[in-house]
Amino acid sequence: MGAGLLLLGDSRLPAGGYAHSGGLESAIVRGEVGDLDTLTEFLLGRLYGTGAVQAAFAAVAALTAGPYTLSEDAPWAELDAELDARTPSAAARAASRAQGRSLRRVVKAAWPTDPWTA
Repeated sequence: MGAGLLLLGDSRLPAGGYAHSGGLESAIVRGEVGDLDTLTEFLLGRLYGTGAVQAAFAAVAALTAGPYTLSEDAPWAELDAELDARTPSAAARAASRAQGRSLRRVVKAAWPTDPWTA
């Protein structure tokens, strides 16, 4: 695995992932999280709910990336629409899109000549 791919997987990569709590602040304000037990429950809920959906879509995206050329964007649009349909929160969808745009900026800066960054 190349160093560049390791960089993309680093949680410290400046793509905005560190700036989104996944709704934790809102849960605290609403009184749903207030101690270690409720925090644990919240995080497990995120892991088994949103985490499972995100992992499934990441796996499908990785499998989809292989057989398609850069000019065939229809599979990506369909996958994007399917993920949107499974993300009921408008705030979560907006955060996901912002993080995706940030990640794309980093990738374009790191690999400016690769056609998939155009």
